[in-house]
Amino acid sequence: MHPVLEWLLDPVNPSVRYFTLVELLGVPPDSPEAQDARAAIMTRGPIPRILSRQGADGHFHHPRFAAEHGAEVEAYGYRPKYRATTWQLLIFAGLGAFGSHPGVRAACEYVLSRCWMESGLFTMEGSDRLFPCFQGNMVWALARLGFARDPRVLSALNLLIRYARFDDGGFRTPREWPYRGRLDRCSSSHSCYAGCARALNAVAFYGPAHSPEAAAFIERGVEFFLRHRVMYSSRNPAALIRPEIARLGFPTFVFPDFLEILGLLAGLGCRDSRLEPAVDLLLSRRQASGLWPLDWARSGMYTVLERPGPASRWTTYRALRALSALGRLEEALGPPGAGSRGCVLPGRARGGGGGARQGGGSSRARGRYSDQARGGSGDPGAPPAMDLEVEFAGVLADWLGAAGRKVLRLRLPQGSRAADAAVEVVRRFRRRLPPGLVRGGPGAAAAALSVVSRRTGVFRPDDPLAPGDRLVIMVPLGGGAAPRPHGDGTRLGAAGSSPPRPGRC
Repeated sequence: MHPVLEWLLDPVNPSVRYFTLVELLGVPPDSPEAQDARAAIMTRGPIPRILSRQGADGHFHHPRFAAEHGAEVEAYGYRPKYRATTWQLLIFAGLGAFGSHPGVRAACEYVLSRCWMESGLFTMEGSDRLFPCFQGNMVWALARLGFARDPRVLSALNLLIRYARFDDGGFRTPREWPYRGRLDRCSSSHSCYAGCARALNAVAFYGPAHSPEAAAFIERGVEFFLRHRVMYSSRNPAALIRPEIARLGFPTFVFPDFLEILGLLAGLGCRDSRLEPAVDLLLSRRQASGLWPLDWARSGMYTVLERPGPASRWTTYRALRALSALGRLEEALGPPGAGSRGCVLPGRARGGGGGARQGGGSSRARGRYSDQARGGSGDPGAPPAMDLEVEFAGVLADWLGAAGRKVLRLRLPQGSRAADAAVEVVRRFRRRLPPGLVRGGPGAAAAALSVVSRRTGVFRPDDPLAPGDRLVIMVPLGGGAAPRPHGDGTRLGAAGSSPPRPGRC
């Protein structure tokens, strides 16, 4: 067996182990091995820790939030974000929890009793407006947790199919329910990208065989994302829809990364040349170890699912699943012999696994973990580190003050890319950067920087770094070309040499 697959089968992450067995190795779900692996999901790892915080009624109560915002608002289970009940359904569904488990089923029944309306709409804190992202997430999660044929979920699915849209400009939003005319940002002239992804994901769970309307909906959704080549603006082919879409994260909850959309399209049997830019980016992110990194982790949850770092079980599994659906699994893994030579996989860390520590960690980490891309895994078995020197130029040097006039010595894992260096710089100096730049997290801020090497010139985001590299990091002037102290900077996030300008999609 390929060492990467063996690494994914480590019981330290029971969800990834189960999905690897069933989806990558083709083990029948009803086989003893697969059943044992899935049973472990409910006894080890994040799921039992989350369920330990659940109330007797299936709700995840937050008295402090209720006192500040009202008990009725808290009872809907949408806020506080990532800790309220509706968010736990997404985690349960994404991690492969048993829908028949009493705690999981109680949470599902609670959400259906509080959030489902007779119209088929899942309400977000009492609103009668359609939010395709929320509607799609609830339909998908409940369907995966055993409620796929529940009349309430089916009515929500049919409403989603009828009203969710895939518009790329030119649509005049009606005032009639469930739209809100010009005030409706979800179904405006250009449909919300996150809402489109979540709606398509929900309907894809049922498949085109569910109904002719579902088949037509899936066809429109697939074409919408192909028109955007998974992650790019259809108006400016060099610009990303949003800078953070190129950053690999888990769990994404609402706005997906490019890998999630690529996996969704591949799972629907899509084979189109317009997928190639996303496939190329995905393959370029593969580390020297043969694994994929996790660029950021969601903060504010009950437990850390995985920490950012160069060796991520979740990202590696998701990448291999998408490439497997495209018939490119062997390309991703390489030949079992030559392809695995020099493949240095992280060992199992104390209390976690290889560079992406699983489990609760300290009490502070369990309560809240920031969206930071870590420079190293802390695992003695991880790829060795390399030392770099970083200079700052232009307005970035001015923002950093005295630190911007010094040479920064940076240590990153072997196999790191230019984007990793930019993320680490943002992480270190976040408090000195303008709030508007760092609002989206280090990954989004790093996507607005240019990286130039004194040794090789221009760096693109996924260009590999080498030990001893001396980098110049700057902010491009006016969203255009970067200053040229030692070469033409290419703005991070670009596809090609022309710098993208994040804007309308």
